[in-house]
Amino acid sequence: MTIVEPIPDLQWGKGSWQDYISNWRTRDTNWMQERLILRYQTAALRTTAFPSPGAGQVTYNDETKSLEMWRAAPTSAWVRSLMFQYLTSNKDDSAGVNISHTGAAGKGIQLTPTSLLVDATTTNFLNGLHVIDATGMTIKVGTKTAKLSTDAANLISDSPISAPSLVSTGGVTATGAISAGSISAASATLTNIGMSGTLSGGVLNGSAGTIGGVKLGGAGVLANNATADSGGFASQQGYFYGTSNSAVVRQRAANGTLGVAYLEAAQNDVNVKATGGNIYMDGLTRFMGGRSVPWHNAAGTHVAYCGPVIYSGSDPGAGNFPDGTIWFS
Repeated sequence: MTIVEPIPDLQWGKGSWQDYISNWRTRDTNWMQERLILRYQTAALRTTAFPSPGAGQVTYNDETKSLEMWRAAPTSAWVRSLMFQYLTSNKDDSAGVNISHTGAAGKGIQLTPTSLLVDATTTNFLNGLHVIDATGMTIKVGTKTAKLSTDAANLISDSPISAPSLVSTGGVTATGAISAGSISAASATLTNIGMSGTLSGGVLNGSAGTIGGVKLGGAGVLANNATADSGGFASQQGYFYGTSNSAVVRQRAANGTLGVAYLEAAQNDVNVKATGGNIYMDGLTRFMGGRSVPWHNAAGTHVAYCGPVIYSGSDPGAGNFPDGTIWFS
């Protein structure tokens, strides 16, 4: 009678025992035992008792408190991975658990009681919405993709930043334009400010610029001075403005109405106008230039000159003094 070998291969396949006549041997017992989960107290005892495990052999290692599988290739070692070909772990204790890839030089994830550590050349979250690599961090939430990186001193964004407010406890330096609802900072160095709202603060320093038509410093402006393209400067009811030929100081009421009196300084003349009012001179008044002061009537017609000033108890007319003589008795 021909006896058919019930074990097709020492390592692969399944046995085909039919009954006790089918050559049940110690060899068959070993074949079956090697396909069960054997238990060992330590890895060293396992190596001694089981020096040549077959591919896929599973054992329980009481030293690591885990099931371990013999991987013949590519590692040829006992690993704590029973389901995934390239997944391995080199740490499993109270400090943390490591999950790594056998073909990526140990790159993987470490889970600790308080943290998640990712060691990878590129980390990709949510199918590319958040990617981190050696060049920076890319974020895409919505339609715009923005990338953050750093240099020796700065956090760098390759896209504009829009925010309801920007608060800085240090300085803010901008080489381009800033457009925002509110900027609050201890100090700011700006090349250009464009805004449609209100600028509030303590001191605004700049070598040149324009605020609401007021030009500060720069080419075409007297050093350390300011000019207004239109309108003027006001301090309470004091109002100063310039025309094409002169500078004018006058009173302006709270409603914007200008008083009729003013002081005007042209290139060579000074005009003082007090319509319906008085001109007061307190203290010593001098008229320089070597000429008499001409007097004009309300129509602007010259009527007389102001002659010398005399002190006399009598009427200067009796002494034939010239017209315009000022008499103090």
